Amino acid sequence: MLLGVDVGGTFTDAVLYDGEALHTAKAPTTPADQSRGVMAAVEAVLARAGARAEAALAAAIKDKGHYIAIVEGSIPTGANGAYCTIGGKSALQIAEEVCGNALAVVAVGTCAAFGGLPAASPNPTSALSVGEAVPTS
Repeated sequence: MLLGVDVGGTFTDAVLYDGEALHTAKAPTTPADQSRGVMAAVEAVLARAGARAEAALAAAIKDKGHYIAIVEGSIPTGANGAYCTIGGKSALQIAEEVCGNALAVVAVGTCAAFGGLPAASPNPTSALSVGEAVPTS
């Protein structure tokens, strides 16, 4: 799977080739913090790729210690992870599986790095930063 991102003056474009099809997506460019526009475009193109993106993730994480995990958002851990599930797995399960075997983990944004607003009192979802949810050595 190949992913390309171009940050332009008005739009950030993402292109994904999954070995079978080419997927594209656009998101508004965010000059104050370009990572936000990049993440929005990447999320949009991965959503368009659907199951193929899930298959690519599964293939990538089999190569333990040879990939870099980039995480955006806090990890809700309350109610046994029921507040955020993808494909029948909680966000915590996915984070443990992906981040636990990564060469490095990059937490993008306040929520991923520090828990952000979701972790503020009263924190009903028991949101944690990536580092708190998946401690690394």
